[in-house]
Amino acid sequence: KRFLVHEKIYDQFLEKFSKAVSELVSGDPLNQKTQVGPLAKKELADDLQKQIKKSVKKGAKIIYGGKHKDAYHEPTILINVKPGMEAFDEETFGPLAVCVKIRTIEEGFELAAKSRYGLGLPICLS
Repeated sequence: KRFLVHEKIYDQFLEKFSKAVSELVSGDPLNQKTQVGPLAKKELADDLQKQIKKSVKKGAKIIYGGKHKDAYHEPTILINVKPGMEAFDEETFGPLAVCVKIRTIEEGFELAAKSRYGLGLPICLS
């Protein structure tokens, strides 16, 4: 859900990741070809949308997705996310990827340690 990506590969990562997300098949969860279906309940999709909107108001940017209807939330990619934004600080339940650009591995470890939930996240360096 949270990707810390070194600045040297950040743009390339976003391009490839956005393409992969755009190719996901949304639809009926009973269909075997479906890769993204609705969340367990409408309130979860509403909560995810609130976290995204609050983060965008604080400077985050949606580069893919962001729409929702009822219990379905479109896969979404956010960039320009920083500590202090809901999408960074809170647990998110739904198809949201947060991509954070880092300059050094040390910065990546510092940001990873800021999660009060002890959540794991990949740090992409090369």
